[in-house]
Amino acid sequence: MAAFIGNHSCVAVINNYVDKSYVEYYTQVHGQETEPKLDRSLLNPLHSLVNLVNMHPVKIIQFVSKNSQMKNHLSSIVKVLTLMSEKEMKRGKTTNEILAFKFHYISHMLNLLLKEESSDLTSAKEKFQSTEEYIIRLLLLSMNGVSQYQEGVIREAVKLYPFKETMTFRQLLTSLSEKPTVSGTPGYLIVDSVVNGQKGFYDDMYCATCGEMSKTHKKCVKCKAVQYCSKQCQKLHWFVHKKECEILRKTGRTTEKELADGVNQMQVKEN
Repeated sequence: MAAFIGNHSCVAVINNYVDKSYVEYYTQVHGQETEPKLDRSLLNPLHSLVNLVNMHPVKIIQFVSKNSQMKNHLSSIVKVLTLMSEKEMKRGKTTNEILAFKFHYISHMLNLLLKEESSDLTSAKEKFQSTEEYIIRLLLLSMNGVSQYQEGVIREAVKLYPFKETMTFRQLLTSLSEKPTVSGTPGYLIVDSVVNGQKGFYDDMYCATCGEMSKTHKKCVKCKAVQYCSKQCQKLHWFVHKKECEILRKTGRTTEKELADGVNQMQVKEN
């Protein structure tokens, strides 16, 4: 299994690798420009961001939250990502429509930060340390095992993709057409399969918070049913998992569907 995961990750990186010169172009002055579209200090972090393999919205927000330069230049980064997506679709025979969608998808997630930064919902956000933490909480919040906000954000990203004649768009539209359910495949995994190629397993390899894939994740010591890639992810997810942990521990349920069934059964008994 570990070999499979490693091989798939390598293939995903190779297929969608973005050379640094691709991003560096936007840090240079061209034509009649008086200044570059992207500050030179953003070259390395943006290059790393567009080469992420993990398409989970939380992972993307976490990446940006760890880089103060990116947080201070979100608007210009979103504009550059949009230009990169458009440029990729104008390459003719060498067009990589998957990369074009990936650039658009990442820019959409960063737009969440921009919108929340400019919103006036101060009372809702004041108890959080940052806008990034507030958005991550929204993305993780679930109802009966389904993260409705997260699923909505992912579907909106696909809906707003401007190149609707592409096979990538049609594939995503078809795969995400059904209403998200606890027994269905999460939206981020559908996007991941399109961008990085289909994986063979969707069981216990993913961090419950950010979707990072590994067989070495640490499971919750109480229920042994969910796993995390770091203490930070476990802490971020606790507000969701604390409602489920005891049920999982007592019933031995190991899947989200089984968990949702268990919660519903308890609610029926209480009523």
